[in-house]
Amino acid sequence: MKRGYRIILKLAIVLASLVAAGVVAMAILGIDEDPPDDSDMQVTWTEIPEADNAFTYFNQAAQKLYWPDEKRSEPLDGMLGGKTWDDALAKEVLEHNSETLALFEKGMACPQFQFPDPRKSIPKMMAWARLARVLSIRAASTFRSGKQQQAFDQACQLVRFGYRCENGRGTVLATFIGTGAKDLGGERIRQLLPQAKISPKNLQLIAEEVRVCESNGKEFADTIRCEYLFISPKLWEFWAPLAAERDLTAVNFVRPTHLLWRRFTYKPNESSRLLLDMYRAEMRNSTRPYSEISHLSPPIVLGEERVLLWWQVAKAYAGGNGLGKSFVTLAAPTGVIAERACKGRVRTRATSALVALKAFKEETGRLPQSLAELVPEYLGAVPVDDMDGKPLRYSPEKKVLYSVGKDLADDGGAKDKDIVFEIEF
Repeated sequence: MKRGYRIILKLAIVLASLVAAGVVAMAILGIDEDPPDDSDMQVTWTEIPEADNAFTYFNQAAQKLYWPDEKRSEPLDGMLGGKTWDDALAKEVLEHNSETLALFEKGMACPQFQFPDPRKSIPKMMAWARLARVLSIRAASTFRSGKQQQAFDQACQLVRFGYRCENGRGTVLATFIGTGAKDLGGERIRQLLPQAKISPKNLQLIAEEVRVCESNGKEFADTIRCEYLFISPKLWEFWAPLAAERDLTAVNFVRPTHLLWRRFTYKPNESSRLLLDMYRAEMRNSTRPYSEISHLSPPIVLGEERVLLWWQVAKAYAGGNGLGKSFVTLAAPTGVIAERACKGRVRTRATSALVALKAFKEETGRLPQSLAELVPEYLGAVPVDDMDGKPLRYSPEKKVLYSVGKDLADDGGAKDKDIVFEIEF
């Protein structure tokens, strides 16, 4: 019996030691780090009177905007894509938006543009996207009426509008709407080029106007900062009750097990730093070509296989701060910002190059053998493919200008693999 007691006692001691070791480990792993310094993520908004801020008029224009019902979305998409045209529908859209267009023009006349501080208010941006579509339809309608130069001016104005939105210190959604508007303007320019009867000199001016609206990536870095400033306070506010449960208060001391577990599973400062690291990585990507983009993996890699996902979650919790790591994984930027910035630069550069090619052909009667022939009279430099950092590909024989696309492989201008811009003049 004594031997049995001794064995039980030893087992009890071992068990107690394991429990104590586990408690100590959890206590150590529950120690949070110092609050991170996010001073590099701060953005300064200039004090601009409402009457001098183009945002005021653009927002008013968007609020007054008329858009036909969803039943007519298909013909509208066809008009925007340059595939079909409906005079009656175009007239309806433009006449019902006369006040909207007047406000838009007033906004474009303002020298300053800035979105509100996203910590205070966020505009309803989807109406802005429809405003860009109205502007594209206006340019096409003007061209069809025979006012070609004015139509190109309106399309360039749409490009400038998108560029201003990209540089307006807004959230990711605002920047994406701006990029979309700029793309609509560029697409409309490309659609009008084949039938354009404009002097080479004016075409050169259009090419330059598009070129100066090229995104340099720095505005996307500001976008990432603005997104961080917008989302982080709301997220920390949402998780504030968890943070309170890990505080060393009298209430929490009476439930030590709960306190220990909460301190082990959630560390606000470490979570903030992990989120900051993700945003900073995207900021570094914002000025890089696609081939040099390097994303920071989230704390939990969300795979398609359920077993892998559960393993990732278990590993995250075993190392402490499991809740925080889960939260950072869901809240961190997805990496699509830098990718869209690269593709946007490709489209802008290709549009500018196509207009320059049109000017060259109008003046010489032929297409150049290489894009280098356009420099410096028609283009300041050979445009770079922002997917791989090399010059945009050009084939006068195939009559295409193209980017290698996401796979970074030159497939000779294959439409299903490369980003292709056809030369239809």
